[in-house]
Amino acid sequence: MTAPAPGEFPENAEEALDIYEANDFDVAELRDSDSVWILDGHLACPNLYFDGEAWDTTIETQKLEPLEFDDEQLVYLRKAQELLGLDNEGPATLTYP
Repeated sequence: MTAPAPGEFPENAEEALDIYEANDFDVAELRDSDSVWILDGHLACPNLYFDGEAWDTTIETQKLEPLEFDDEQLVYLRKAQELLGLDNEGPATLTYP
């Protein structure tokens, strides 16, 4: 998913919606939307996870200042996963990134 500048329509919205649809999300209404926030929090992924590899990929792809990954910072994510009955494994049908 490409994050556009604030107020700009995401160029790859259709591709992102195709991925959601392939994973059983209903995106029919979103496909008709012309909102710049078309991909903003409308859908939730049951594969809520994060790790050092995801961190490094985020830093690299977003061209951010490198920061050390601290596994202890994930305490809230792990608690959310526990409450939802999830683990920290990546999606089985989608590759990351």
